[in-house]
Amino acid sequence: MPFVKAGPNEFLLVGRRGALENRGSAVQLFLRPGTIWVLVPGTKQEATFEFTQETKDGIPLRFKGIVIYRITDPVAAAHQYSFD
Repeated sequence: MPFVKAGPNEFLLVGRRGALENRGSAVQLFLRPGTIWVLVPGTKQEATFEFTQETKDGIPLRFKGIVIYRITDPVAAAHQYSFD
């Protein structure tokens, strides 16, 4: 049986037979065979982006930025992905 441990800043999500359940943060579990699991970070995450665009007049525009996000509902976030 696999052993999974979530840190204090991580959510442990466990899925079995099509149901996804949030087991919480800072938990330890032994999982049954056939169970899927994922660790979702609960701290602030940072992502940078950069893209260029040209106007109709031929003037190049360049955009740079940083997106800062934090996941507050890990089950809703996990439903955005396929774990097949």
